[in-house]
Amino acid sequence: MEVSFVEVFYFFIMKSFYSMVMAAVVLGMPLLASAQCMRWSVCAGLPALEAGGRVNPGVAGPFTGVSGGVLLNAGGANFPAGKPWEGGKKAYTDEIYVVRQGADGGFFCRLLSGFRLPEKIAYGASVTTGAGIVCIGGETGSGFSNQVFLLSWDEGVKK
Repeated sequence: MEVSFVEVFYFFIMKSFYSMVMAAVVLGMPLLASAQCMRWSVCAGLPALEAGGRVNPGVAGPFTGVSGGVLLNAGGANFPAGKPWEGGKKAYTDEIYVVRQGADGGFFCRLLSGFRLPEKIAYGASVTTGAGIVCIGGETGSGFSNQVFLLSWDEGVKK
């Protein structure tokens, strides 16, 4: 009788799982930690656009991370002149927003004035480290980027 690799693999996986379940039941240990529930809510929205106070449509694919006790949201893309299926064109941004907690415990978001990313970019990877947020690659209006840069927040100079 010939036995396939899949049958052997399945047998050992199921046997191992069954053994773990039985050990947990016999030893009186719960299989899962107590159920935790996550609740999501909007803590702060992006501020209105300066031009006419229009509602900010938000951005897709920004670099995001925590540095110096604040959340930085940098770059991204959106369709400010209309939905793509209505002929709107994608626009990339180099803007940087900072989200921080106020004295009342609430959160607020503001656009950093005078500071921009090196280029208008979205859809890269971001990694929070002790030194700041490492921003890797992404997409610009003219193609893909292979650039890497570090974003960090210095509370002393608010940048």
